[in-house]
Amino acid sequence: GDAEFGLRELEAAASIDPNQNQADIALVFSHLRRGDGSKALAAARALTEKQPKNPVSFQLLGGVQLAQKDRAGARASFERALALAPSYVPAASSLAEMDLADKKPDAARSRFAAMLAKDPKNEQILLAQAEFEARAGAPAKDVTALLLKAVAINPQSPNARLALINYHLRAKDPRAALGAAQEAAAALPNDTRVIEALAFAQEAAGETNQALESLNRLIALRPGTAEPLLKLAALHARSGGYERAIEALKRAQKLAPENRQIDRDLVGLLLLQRKPEEALRQVRDLQARAPKYAGGFVLEGDVFIAQRKFAEAERAYREALKLEPTGAVAAKLIAVLGESGKSKEAETFTARWLAEQPRDVAVRLFLADRALRQRELKAAATHYTAVIGVEPNNVVALNNLAWIGGETGDPKAVAYAERAAKLAPNNASVLDTLGMLLVKRGETERGLQHLAQARKLAPARFDLRLNHARALAAAGQKEAARKELQAIVETKEEIAEKRVAAELLKTL
Repeated sequence: GDAEFGLRELEAAASIDPNQNQADIALVFSHLRRGDGSKALAAARALTEKQPKNPVSFQLLGGVQLAQKDRAGARASFERALALAPSYVPAASSLAEMDLADKKPDAARSRFAAMLAKDPKNEQILLAQAEFEARAGAPAKDVTALLLKAVAINPQSPNARLALINYHLRAKDPRAALGAAQEAAAALPNDTRVIEALAFAQEAAGETNQALESLNRLIALRPGTAEPLLKLAALHARSGGYERAIEALKRAQKLAPENRQIDRDLVGLLLLQRKPEEALRQVRDLQARAPKYAGGFVLEGDVFIAQRKFAEAERAYREALKLEPTGAVAAKLIAVLGESGKSKEAETFTARWLAEQPRDVAVRLFLADRALRQRELKAAATHYTAVIGVEPNNVVALNNLAWIGGETGDPKAVAYAERAAKLAPNNASVLDTLGMLLVKRGETERGLQHLAQARKLAPARFDLRLNHARALAAAGQKEAARKELQAIVETKEEIAEKRVAAELLKTL
């Protein structure tokens, strides 16, 4: 907790040995975490002077410059790193990322080609190029060809094989992922990362029993560690095997009793299985093991909430607040006071909390979300505005403010949505909000582009598909709208959007 002393110690350590850079790197990241970009930049420049022939020095400097919005300086630093070590992949990847942002993908391709010409069997260069091509939207066959080439260069290396499996999974091609994983497991039968990837691919391909077998094999390969058991528990839970998930978590808990996530997951599953008494026993055990851990009392409150024992839940949350006065716990207390009919007490507590903790975001978001659910749009907007006053880049608050603005006619609605989209360009909900607002404002073409992208990012979100269909209809593209609505109506899932889509179809 003594940051200034720690920084002085890092500075002293950095000055001792000119051949070491661990302290220098730690110093740079410490300054960045503290939000002091100028000191981070100075420390990074000092490392380049200390180790002028080490590409890591200039890679680090480029990263700091990029964080400081000095793109020209960052590019020069990354290029210097690459000049010092022509096969240095981190610098090539950073430059490729900048090329992509500058809409100059061919520059990155030429750079990778030149690197491979000098070092044709470098697996890492091929993997970096494959990742770049995937981000640039290259055809799947081109990305796959690069990954297969990397596999062929070094068949006994797991890195290229794992990259190939993960690429197929990201591309939503589980059968291809499974095939690649099976080949990897045949080549590297005892590699734990490969066995884990095989389990993921098997699950994605619908082969749950085989995935469970793979995870049990992983457990055998890594005895005495909790992580494989946690993966097994998660797979059992996803496939509805809650009792087996609980069993796996209990085994993991014995191996890692200090892992609080295991406690939380175990209590959550016991509540899901309607076993509050056993959940409470787990909570009591946690409280005995860690009496100063506020989360133990939070879990106790959650168990009582599940039983609708509001007085007991209130007492537990108040104990948690004594140990750790955080907004997340305060929000739980406000909620339980409201549920138990103590609305005046809830209001008093909320007012005092916000007066004492004016920069707390958790309670503000809780109040805003609750108001939004209750269609109290003015109150919700007030709280979301307070949130972005503290956290200007809070995407959830910006997106919800934009939606509320669309409902209430706030002229700032589109600006909020555009800020959210800039911060989260691949968030389907954010793109949907922006798209609908633009269509409503008459910018139909732009709006449709965002709505189409939202639909592409989240094809299983029928609410977004319905909005896309509405916008298509409003733009006069009735055939496309009809096709989208028909797909919603014909889905086998029982969803509320079916009825709305059927009604809209009648109007086209």
